[in-house]
Amino acid sequence: MPSALQHTTPSDAGSSRWHLQTARLTIRPFQVVDITAEYVAALNDAAVVRYTEARHQHWDYGKAVAYVRSWNGPERSVLLGMFRR
Repeated sequence: MPSALQHTTPSDAGSSRWHLQTARLTIRPFQVVDITAEYVAALNDAAVVRYTEARHQHWDYGKAVAYVRSWNGPERSVLLGMFRR
């Protein structure tokens, strides 16, 4: 299955959103609804974040939400996530 690049502009945001899909993966904007207990646990796992700036603090749900919202606002860069299909 070839990759498909889709462009949509949601009415609640000022920036464009991009989605890239392959047979096994989807790359799309990372959203607050994507933050799970497992995700927060991974942010606090030294082996997972050892080469990232996330390693310098302890994460909880509230900090993760604030971080995602800070990146995905209008006139901002978009924080992307990679998800298994």
